[in-house]
Parts: sequence; structure tokens; C-alpha cells
Amino acid sequence: SCGGYWSSCGDYWSSCGGYWSSCSDYWSSCGDYRSSCGGYWSPCGGYWSSCGDYWSPCGGYWSSCSDYWSSCSDYWSSCGVVGLLVVGLLVVIVSLLVVVIGLLVVVVGLLVVVVNLLVVVIGLLVVVVNLLVAVIGLLVVVVSLIVAVIDLLVVVVSLVIVVTSFSTIIGVLIVAAATVIGVGIVVRVVDVTVFFVIVVVVVFVDIITVIFRL
Repeated sequence: SCGGYWSSCGDYWSSCGGYWSSCSDYWSSCGDYRSSCGGYWSPCGGYWSSCGDYWSPCGGYWSSCSDYWSSCSDYWSSCGVVGLLVVGLLVVIVSLLVVVIGLLVVVVGLLVVVVNLLVVVIGLLVVVVNLLVAVIGLLVVVVSLIVAVIDLLVVVVSLVIVVTSFSTIIGVLIVAAATVIGVGIVVRVVDVTVFFVIVVVVVFVDIITVIFRL
């Protein structure tokens, strides 16, 4: 097609400056170089082999089942340049998602720590309040005991008076008053004891609760 001819030696010379020989090769400035090994040279300086691989002068190759890599820093995927860009963008997006998820995990962890610290602080405040209630309860118990002692003194005095004037009406009235006072003392002592036991149990339960939260 280039307008050449066959020589008597079996060589075909083209007008493009190459030749095809039955025992040699063919080079044409119009196209490529076909060797008797089944490959050819392209005008770019590489060649295709019969295996479907293209070797570039930079030392890389393009295979029909693989990729192309050259020492000139050229890389061509079988998916094309667009495919490589898409894959790169997907990698970047996935990396950013991983970073965002990591930051969210850190923020949630910090919030959990803050909430736990608030729970501990509230528990300590509850313990302090209960301790104040216990102190106030103890003061009430002490005052009640003092009142009970005074009542006992009144009873003793009343009994002395009763002994000295038991036969009189005044003595009878004093005995009745002493009886009423004695019953009041018993009721007050029982009342104060129950209150003190309740306060001690509440404080103990609160301390155990705070210890388990810590």
C-alpha cells in the first residue's frame, strides 16, 4: 500500500523507506516495524509483542491483563485515567469518613466522661446533705436526751414529794403527774431512738451507693 516492490532476493522495499524480508525485518516510516518474532516497533519507540505486551523505551509495559508502569513515572491502569481518579477520590472520601467517625467517637467518649463525673459529684452532694441531716438528727437526739434527763429529775422530785405526802390529795395528784411525765419520757426515748436508727441507715445506704458509682 506504500508503493514498494519485491526484489529478486525476496525482499519487499516500500517507498516509505523500509523493507520486509523473508529472513529479516520490516521498518516503515509510515507505520511500524514488524519482526519475524511476531512483534513490531511503533514510531514512539516501543513495540508490541505477540503476547500483547507493549514495552516502552522508559522501561515499562502495557499488558492486556495488567497495567503499565514506566521509569518515566507514567502509570496507566486498564480502567483508564478516569478510573484511577475515581478510585483516588473514593480513597480520600473513605479516609475523611474514618477521621470524622473517629472524632465523633472521641466527642461521645468525652461526653460520657463528663456525665459520669457529674453523677459522682451529685452523689457526693447527696452524701454531704445526708451527713448534715444525720448531724441535725444527732443534735435532736442530744436535746431530747437532755429533756428526758430533766423529766427524770422532775419524776424523782415528784416521787420524793409523793413519799413525804402520799396520804394527801396533793400527793395523789403529784403521783398522777409523775405517771404522765414518766409515760411521756418513755414515748420520747422510743421516738428519738427510731429517728436516730433511720438517719444512720439512710447515711450508710448513700455512702455505699457513692462507692459503687466511683
